[in-house]
Amino acid sequence: MLTFPTYLLRIGRVPPLAMAAAIVAQRQARPTLGELAVAKGKLTRAVIDKLVQQQRRRRVKIGQVAVDSGALTRPELESLLDEQASLEPNLVDILVLQGALTRDVAEGEHERYLELERERELENGRSATHARDSFACSVARLSLLKPFSNAVREALTLLSNSDTAPAKVAAVLAADPSITVATLRIANSAMYRRGAPCDSLKDAVVRLGAGTIRDIITGISLLGAFTESDRVANATRQHLAGAAAIARILAGAVAPRLSNVAFLAGLTHDIGKLLLLQSGEFSYDTQSREVLEAGSRVHVLENDALGYDHAILGGLALGIWELPRIVADAVGFHHEPIRAHVAGGDIAQLTSLVVLASELEHHQSLSPHFTSLVERELEAHPEAEQLGLRPNAVEEIWVELVQARAEMAALLAR
Repeated sequence: MLTFPTYLLRIGRVPPLAMAAAIVAQRQARPTLGELAVAKGKLTRAVIDKLVQQQRRRRVKIGQVAVDSGALTRPELESLLDEQASLEPNLVDILVLQGALTRDVAEGEHERYLELERERELENGRSATHARDSFACSVARLSLLKPFSNAVREALTLLSNSDTAPAKVAAVLAADPSITVATLRIANSAMYRRGAPCDSLKDAVVRLGAGTIRDIITGISLLGAFTESDRVANATRQHLAGAAAIARILAGAVAPRLSNVAFLAGLTHDIGKLLLLQSGEFSYDTQSREVLEAGSRVHVLENDALGYDHAILGGLALGIWELPRIVADAVGFHHEPIRAHVAGGDIAQLTSLVVLASELEHHQSLSPHFTSLVERELEAHPEAEQLGLRPNAVEEIWVELVQARAEMAALLAR
């Protein structure tokens, strides 16, 4: 059955990012399972602390740990989960409270929604909308995906404090060998390398600085959370890696202060595709190679099938995973950049960088040369105009863009 919030999203009454913010607020407002268990006298705080330690080692839900350890029975867990769900505030109430919707509009649309659902049930004998078409279903899947290892989470916490010693950050990250190797590769890439190569993670942290290291390990972790290796998944990783490199260099030319977040936004702008691939909610295999390679119509097909596209889903995911708001917004806006321009400021520039980097990456995947087609498109491109990037300026750094794209794809898309 099509839920009422999803209906509001599909008819355009609620902007996608406003819906995402409301969903996050709804989840944050409910009590945790541990809090409920303590309040109900099912578990003590000491037991909860032990269960949390086990959960971190096993990387499963705490409820499962509680049942496996005998701290809770399955019926007790299900009862607590039901109560937890019942304590979530109504999503429409949150939308009204946040100013994304008025009460009068909500009530009027609810009447129309009920009438539409009655018509659908009469026509089909059942709800015509499958659970896989539900935006809320995707949100539920997001909450199950934990892209950051314990080492990365601890390192990100340390990096938020400017007084933390680089050696301490390096020592924590060393517990995650894959992150260590990938970080050193990127730190020693032409795009980041300055002077002699970094021989250790500590050298990389010192040389690149906390902000750059934070964005690098965040991006690596996010890509590493998806293990699909079919044609579409591999092409998506290649595109993300290349777009990240291009976005960073373009930012250096027009807005150097955005260079790091441009890299991270480029690296994650199509992460919604990987989410849809993992969940199986949208079949990319049925789309033509031309559509997939061009990239310009995929989001339209997603929206037709699901009522939302990978940009909206990706922006929501990054918000849930607590990435910088500007990055989540740029990802969510990159198929509707006009909305970013309305917001203005850094978000408008970052979104333009992501859009332009994505399109230039597609061009370079077809030809490494600065062609007349690229020149004509840049001349008329609204995002290039927004950034003040003339075709001759892009041509001057074209070779650097090509080399950085190829190097980053080789480092990250493996």
